[in-house]
Amino acid sequence: MGQMLTFDASGYGVEALKAMAALANMIKGRADMVEKGAKAALGDRLEKGGESVSVAGVPVGRIQRTKGGEGCWEVKDPAAYGAWLEKCGYDDFYESHPMPTKDALDPGFIAPLIEKLAGGEIPDGVAWRKPAAPSTRITLDADAVEHVFSRESLTDVGRLLGLEAAKPEPASADGGDVFADMGL
Repeated sequence: MGQMLTFDASGYGVEALKAMAALANMIKGRADMVEKGAKAALGDRLEKGGESVSVAGVPVGRIQRTKGGEGCWEVKDPAAYGAWLEKCGYDDFYESHPMPTKDALDPGFIAPLIEKLAGGEIPDGVAWRKPAAPSTRITLDADAVEHVFSRESLTDVGRLLGLEAAKPEPASADGGDVFADMGL
């Protein structure tokens, strides 16, 4: 696989970085929509074993459709399933195990248990869960997103993406969505 692309954003101001983050979020959403639509439209039209794929005349890889598989039942909650088996009389198909009560599962119970009662000993089956890291959330305005993907915004969008010579495309008669003009 080729080298991963990196983007050094250290030289940009806060406003440009906010715009870049929002734009990248919009592009991911549009890209997901385009990918899902294209894959659905391809359906069973691909050759077995896959085919090469090119973008703008440049071979970029291969695309293939997997055959999929058959579904099957699986146990998501072994304790609930075991309780059901016991209730229904399937005595040879469940085991009896000591299980903590709901109160014993509460972090407010576990912390003092470890700190005071167990003398710092961490009970079997208990582990420290790291707190969630801070994150940046982007909420987009749907009408604004459509404007970003219109022909009149391409120069600014290209600049934010770091494209060298972002030139505006000639506007379509209706000034519409570039991807929509391509049927995407």
